[in-house]
Amino acid sequence: MLCRDQITRKLNSLGFTPLALPRSNIAPLDLYHRGAGILHYFGNIRDVFLTAPTLPPDLKSGDAPTISGQSTGKLSLNLGLNLLDRVVTAMGGSSAGLEAKYGSAKRMVFEFRDVVTDYIAVAQLDGFLSDTDIRPGVKRTRELLDHEDVFVVTATLKTKKLVVTSFSSDNTELSLDPGPLQEAVGGEVTVKASGANSTRLTYEGKHELIFAIQTVRLGYEDDIYKTFVADAPRRYAVASTAMGWAEQYADIPNLTAAHHLELLTTGLAQIADPLSESNK
Repeated sequence: MLCRDQITRKLNSLGFTPLALPRSNIAPLDLYHRGAGILHYFGNIRDVFLTAPTLPPDLKSGDAPTISGQSTGKLSLNLGLNLLDRVVTAMGGSSAGLEAKYGSAKRMVFEFRDVVTDYIAVAQLDGFLSDTDIRPGVKRTRELLDHEDVFVVTATLKTKKLVVTSFSSDNTELSLDPGPLQEAVGGEVTVKASGANSTRLTYEGKHELIFAIQTVRLGYEDDIYKTFVADAPRRYAVASTAMGWAEQYADIPNLTAAHHLELLTTGLAQIADPLSESNK
């Protein structure tokens, strides 16, 4: 089995769960419920709890220098291209032609640059939940809370920049011309060599993509808030529908059983099919 890579260990040590497929539509104070190891989007905290007498926690933002520059392990070309495909598409670019441009590569490494964190103060969340009540008429919500199956997103990590390094079969870094790659992805995504080193290419979009989240699990008993639990990072997938693991990964083109294993053992199997904006 593959060992957990540098960025996964770093994220886990800070209480974050990495997302295999970065996306833009997750925010602090979003609620998810757990089912069969998958986290399903449930709404915002304002959809479930009354806002009087205490308001929900304030959203804050800041740089995350301890995460910037961290990189994944060497992923197989097929898996790396699938992830790059999703990132470029999420940035608003076209992924058509990327496979041909990386045809001589065997492995790929991803590095996050200029990382920003959005977060709330967990102490404020604790105070809000202690003062507020569950909205009337949300029967299913009450059941989920009493079973401690509701999670609140307390922080996210996001970036506009992804640095990609590709390797040949003899494990040496490949030098690629960013020009043809820029033509392939289109004008919404910028592709540049990182400094004078054309073996590391930076893909930059116009909007940040979230690649890791931090959550707490709410503890309720008979509709009364008791506590929250800052769960250790786990391999929860994030989905918009209740599908099984095989169906989730079937959505990623050309992903074989070996690549499923690679996702799991690198600690990046955290996300399933991206949430559509219509679900939020």
